[in-house]
Amino acid sequence: MTGTPRLWRDGHREAAQELIDWLLATKLPNGWPVGPDFDVPLIEFAESATPKLSRTEAWRLLDLLSKAGEKSLDDFERLWNAGQGAENAEREWQFWLPLGLSLPHAETALAFTLLGTRFAVEPSSAVLSSLADDLKKQPEFRYYERDHAMPTMFVTFAARGEGWRGAWQVAGGAWDAFRGLAEFAFGRGQLRLLGEGPRARILHPSWLLARAPGEVIQCGQFSFDYEPERLPTGDFRVTQAKVDHFQKLAEPLKEDPPKGSTLSIVADCLRLYAQAMDSGQAYGCFLGLWQLGEALTVAEEHRGKTERVAARLSIFLKFPPVGSNRALEYLGRKRNAIVHRGIHNIDLEELNIVQVACEYALGWLLKQWQRLPTRLHLREFYRCFPLADGELTAIAETVAHLIEGRRLEMAQPAPEPPKPIPGDLRASIS
Repeated sequence: MTGTPRLWRDGHREAAQELIDWLLATKLPNGWPVGPDFDVPLIEFAESATPKLSRTEAWRLLDLLSKAGEKSLDDFERLWNAGQGAENAEREWQFWLPLGLSLPHAETALAFTLLGTRFAVEPSSAVLSSLADDLKKQPEFRYYERDHAMPTMFVTFAARGEGWRGAWQVAGGAWDAFRGLAEFAFGRGQLRLLGEGPRARILHPSWLLARAPGEVIQCGQFSFDYEPERLPTGDFRVTQAKVDHFQKLAEPLKEDPPKGSTLSIVADCLRLYAQAMDSGQAYGCFLGLWQLGEALTVAEEHRGKTERVAARLSIFLKFPPVGSNRALEYLGRKRNAIVHRGIHNIDLEELNIVQVACEYALGWLLKQWQRLPTRLHLREFYRCFPLADGELTAIAETVAHLIEGRRLEMAQPAPEPPKPIPGDLRASIS
């Protein structure tokens, strides 16, 4: 292995070899075992590498090692090095997902880039026509044709990965951000007054199609905490004004935002919003929205303290004559009862309040991110918001004084080095 990159340093190789021996010994004649007895050592093994390996990658290489009849850590690292940069390890997969959305001009596509992933919303007729030959070879698709109404539109995007599930995981963050942005731009303010089920107007699809070059088209299904077939049918219709608004909101999120930026918080919040609104259970949606509130108010830095979340969300929920702080504190206690005591008695009216508060806060963040560009700016905004005008003035004057002092200090010439002492003088001093 001399000259070949290693995943484990000398001090860790013996422990890694012990894990390999243990994992290989667990393999059964009909394949690898299922359960924590295998999964925990596998994750420990993957996490001990530098760089860390994914659980899937560690398992794949372990399987190759077993099939080759090899057992050493050197052999494992050789297999890992051989796979670096191999084009056959990852391929580009194209995804098509049915979308319960009706655009103003259904015969045309809507294209945009979000978090580095290129999305297009295309007419169903065009998608099914282009995939007709592939779908004829996929018997499973007949189930969807028979038991699912074909949508008006499909959303399509591409991602690279090992198999379609691996590629799906790569693009999952951008996909959820897209759903959150679409839900906010198209369905914001849609409160539930009666009944059960998810609050989202643009629900996560129950199935997808995926294809890579040279592969048979794949049909995949998703699981939910509700029965999709019980939901009302029909597309959610949007106006051209809402489409324009969506594209305006998506523009700053074309690429992955820098870590620590307010835009990175926005991306996280869009994902949390989509996931919360998809929940079919009132308590699940409530917890998801409260988690969104924690992210919007950067309260996770304070361990998500409910009083802090309530106080900061109340900034955006101003109902006369007294505001909403006490109401949100009450909902915070409801959140704690769900998390710590398993009490799920959430009313729809209570869920409506936390939804409205989060939507107002998310709308504000989408407008203000340029003026508060980093997490630090956002944290200071919340810290200073409750202060009186006199306190803010004192802070501003003090900050200006500090900045001016530092500027003047930088402008001062560097002190001259001390002059050497003449030899005879030095001798007299000594």
